[in-house]
Amino acid sequence: CLPGYRAKNWDAFFMSVERSIAPYNFELIIVGPTEPSENLKQKENVKYFKDFGSPARCLQIASTLAEGKYMTWSSDDGYFLPGSLAQCIQFFEEKMQRNDGMAIKYAEGTNFSGQCPPDVYFTAWHHDDLKLEGIPKDYNIAPVGMYNLEHFREMGGLDCRWEHANFNCIDLSFRIQNAGGKMFLSPCLVSNHDWSWQHSDAGPIQQAYIQNDKPLMKEVWGQNQSSRVKIDYHNWTNSSSRWVRRFGV
Repeated sequence: CLPGYRAKNWDAFFMSVERSIAPYNFELIIVGPTEPSENLKQKENVKYFKDFGSPARCLQIASTLAEGKYMTWSSDDGYFLPGSLAQCIQFFEEKMQRNDGMAIKYAEGTNFSGQCPPDVYFTAWHHDDLKLEGIPKDYNIAPVGMYNLEHFREMGGLDCRWEHANFNCIDLSFRIQNAGGKMFLSPCLVSNHDWSWQHSDAGPIQQAYIQNDKPLMKEVWGQNQSSRVKIDYHNWTNSSSRWVRRFGV
C-alpha cells in the first residue's frame, strides 16, 4: 500500500517492489491526489484511487482495496532492496502466526544516506515520545509493518485520528501485543528513503506531528490501555477528505 503524491517516483518504486518480492506475486495499491503514469495504469497488478486525505486515511483506503494474503506499506521517497520483501514473507510463513506482526526495518536520510537502525530502535521506550504510562517498556514498535491482511482488518488497521502514518502504526503494534500477538523484526533491511525533517516538503508532516499526532499519542497512551485492542476498521470515513495541512482549505 502506497499513500503518496510523488508520482514521478512511482515507476521506479514499482520496479523496486518487483526486484524485492520475487518469486512472490504482489499488487501495488496507490492512494493519493496525483495520477500514476500510463505505464502503471496499464499494469494488471496496480490499483489507483484518488483521494486528498491525510497519509493515514490514504493508507487505510489502500488496505480496503487489497486482495493479497499479507500487506505492508511504504512511502514514495524510497525504494525496496532486492530480495528483502521475499525474505520477510518467507520469515512470516515459517516463523510467525496469523495474529503476529512484523516491524519492517528501514533506513532514512538525506540522499539515501541513512543506515539500518539498531534493533533497540524498535522498542517503545527507546523513544522519548513513547515513554508513557500506558505503554509497557518491553513492547516493540512497527512504524512500518507487515501483517496478515485479514488480521489487519480485524484489528481495525490504523486509527485515522492520527494524520501521518506513524503514531497510528505504532498504536496498531501495541494493540497487536495487547491481543497476545508478537511483534517480530524483519530479517533484513527492507527499504531506504530520502527523508529529512529539513526537506522542503516536510512541513505538513511537521505540523501534523506537533499540532495533532504527538498530543493525541499522549492523550491515548498516557494512561493504562491494556484493553485497547480492536477499533472500527472504517474509522477512516470520519477523517477529512481533504488534508488541510497540505492542500489548504
